[in-house]
Amino acid sequence: MALKLANLAKSTLASSITSDATAIFIQNSDAGKFPALAANDWHPATIIDSAGNNEVVRVTARNAATLTVVRAQENTTAKAFAAGSRIDIRLTAGALSELTTLVAAVSAAVAQKADMTAVTALVADQIADLVDSSPATLDTLKELAAALGNDPNFSTTMLNALAGKVSRNGGDSMKAPLSLDGASGVEKMLRLTTGGLDRWKIGAVLDAESGDNEGSDLGFFRFNDDGTYIDGPVRIGRKTGITTVDNVRLGNKASAADIAAGVLDKFPDARAVRDRLAALPSFGNGQVFSRPSPLPVATTIRQNTSPRAIFINGDISFGGNVSYFRVGNDGKNWIDYFWGFSQNGSGGGYHVTVVIPTGAWYYCTNGSWATYYTEVS
Repeated sequence: MALKLANLAKSTLASSITSDATAIFIQNSDAGKFPALAANDWHPATIIDSAGNNEVVRVTARNAATLTVVRAQENTTAKAFAAGSRIDIRLTAGALSELTTLVAAVSAAVAQKADMTAVTALVADQIADLVDSSPATLDTLKELAAALGNDPNFSTTMLNALAGKVSRNGGDSMKAPLSLDGASGVEKMLRLTTGGLDRWKIGAVLDAESGDNEGSDLGFFRFNDDGTYIDGPVRIGRKTGITTVDNVRLGNKASAADIAAGVLDKFPDARAVRDRLAALPSFGNGQVFSRPSPLPVATTIRQNTSPRAIFINGDISFGGNVSYFRVGNDGKNWIDYFWGFSQNGSGGGYHVTVVIPTGAWYYCTNGSWATYYTEVS
């Protein structure tokens, strides 16, 4: 009876097994990784499922991807395992015991051999059977022990390590904090997928960090049903803290004064808009037109110093060839709103209807107001 070992021999169960099954079906693509067994040959195998259940079995034959096994070996209990559970060859206590027996047999054979050439050949044969197709870097016990981290409890160590991993099949939870680390300008995203197709990505955008808190802004990106990119509707600046939603910037709340001053990067609420509208110049609203007395001198430059716009409605009469009604914002530069003229300098007139904003200047170049003149402020 010969112990056969092979490195990196591992697979998963192609179908589930009950606790009394003696035939195990592994993946066809992995069958060649396991040793071919002649009569009385064997090798150990360990089965582990996602819940950490495990069992050591003794494989006594292999036909393609079907393993014939003896269950519940080396103080383990026969269990039922689901399809997809892992099965691999590991160095177990039973295998080490077999190696000890093999060494004892070799020692006995050596004692009986006077011819050292025959002894050498016997040892070589025994070692060749043990090593089978192992690579040169793993064909000694020392190399195998080093590969296992010189851990005498390697199986327990691996089981404990696997128990601390998150299952890909879902249902597990992770404890905070969860870190997504990466170089500047490299995508660091949490992907939300359906059937492997992107639906959302949330994380640091690809903009490289250039100092002064520039780069690595937080972005939300959405995708079509086929997983293709649509757009990034939300972005939060790491430097400014400003949130951009579909190109609408949401930042600090604006006051009525901010709205009046046109302050950037502030988003107003309803009260700020109401307060600003209440402060805007206006006319009407229950006010009445009035005729000032005495009438203002038409040719005198005047400024509207009231907090509201004024509305002028009147007739201007003049002598000479031309007259202009002018409005300006600095008392020096003017816009001619209305003008009139007469032939042969005999005089004329025209009607004026105009709104004068708060702070604006106005006057007529010549002439005087006729009896029809009213204004509201």
